[in-house]
Amino acid sequence: MVVTTLDPLKSFGPSAFGSLRFRAVAADGMRGTWHPLATLVRLPSLTDVHCPDSPDRKCTLRGSDLFLIDSVSADAQFANAVTVPEASLNRR
Repeated sequence: MVVTTLDPLKSFGPSAFGSLRFRAVAADGMRGTWHPLATLVRLPSLTDVHCPDSPDRKCTLRGSDLFLIDSVSADAQFANAVTVPEASLNRR
């Protein structure tokens, strides 16, 4: 049995994403088969979310890497989802 800890941000940096795989390597150097482990995703950093009192006005998001967000919603079912506009992609 082998146990390891991985800190993806520390190991790969903030721009890494994609499939992570692993394989065993024997003491004599013989390599095993690759196996899927997980999918590494990039996350946006939200610094401010401001929603007006009026439900007919849109909320404002501020942060970095907002292009990673497709849409936001006030409920888990995304019944009234709002697409994050491309104009907000480079705002901080």
